[in-house]
Amino acid sequence: MIHANRPPQWTGDRRGTGGPGVTVRPTVENAHAATALAVLGLAVNVAAALAAPGHTAVREAFVLAFAGLGPGTALVAHLRRLDAVTAVALTGLTSLTVAVAGSLPAGRRVPSSVLALVAAGCALSCLVALCRPLAVRLFARIFARVRTTRLHVMRSGQALVVHSDVPRVGENPPRLAVPAQRTSGPDALTEGPTGWRTRLVDSALLAGVLFGAFAGADSTAKGLTGPAVVVSLVGSMLCYALVWTLRPDRGIAFGTLLAFQGLAWLGLVPHGLAAVLGLGAAYLALRFIRVNPGPTAPRWWQIIHSGLPPAPSVTRPARYAAAGGLGVVLVVLGIVAVQAVVVG
Repeated sequence: MIHANRPPQWTGDRRGTGGPGVTVRPTVENAHAATALAVLGLAVNVAAALAAPGHTAVREAFVLAFAGLGPGTALVAHLRRLDAVTAVALTGLTSLTVAVAGSLPAGRRVPSSVLALVAAGCALSCLVALCRPLAVRLFARIFARVRTTRLHVMRSGQALVVHSDVPRVGENPPRLAVPAQRTSGPDALTEGPTGWRTRLVDSALLAGVLFGAFAGADSTAKGLTGPAVVVSLVGSMLCYALVWTLRPDRGIAFGTLLAFQGLAWLGLVPHGLAAVLGLGAAYLALRFIRVNPGPTAPRWWQIIHSGLPPAPSVTRPARYAAAGGLGVVLVVLGIVAVQAVVVG
């Protein structure tokens, strides 16, 4: 049933016999972001797997691209219920964490054979993420049975019954899929189409962000190097996603990111590997672990959350997975900080 002040729900008759229906909460899917990341990850991982054993001039570029995108796309491409901002941020954070954790035990670069094997595995994962929806649709057309589902819409206290035939695989209940456009805040589906002026402004801001990322990498102690560029780009992704989680507005997110990059270029804020990992830990906590304060919460906790949008809806398995990922990021961050102190 769909009420004015309640989330929409499907009320369906499982066998079409007119008996009591099954009520299921709607799920949010954004297949476009997952598909784009799967295609990008497949190309990057295949290129890295082929270039890793050799000593060509483009090997370093492919290895750096793999360090910034490869492992993350292999994982995030399977998560089809994430919005684009969250998917890109998790891709960068996962890839950077795996790359740093892989190079910590040896204290040097990963051997070429191991890198090629890992890249091939990531490419296979991206390929599976691309083929799985096609396989599901194919099996649904071949083996699904058609049944009638009833959708009750409440208008002015009167129920409007709409009958529709939907396929069913096994005993899975029906599901309402709504494309996700935002991490939190108002639904973007209610807004009008994006005009060319907005796209032009967003392109100019994106170009400024890329320039700021390269300028921030150039201001490090080692100068403009490949690893510094990767760390700076991932930090820019996480900074944008962090602001977007708290205030889903493109102008505020871009402005905050440009201000952060300017301060990093001047050396007023930390922007190295440890700072980016710390930013990733803060993002995981705010995006997946943050909860709305209840009526019995302490007053100081309610004051901190005053003015912020409600915490995004996160399932319990996703919250547990984010807590585990947060622990891994904190462990890697601690090792990097200890090594920096010892070397310094």
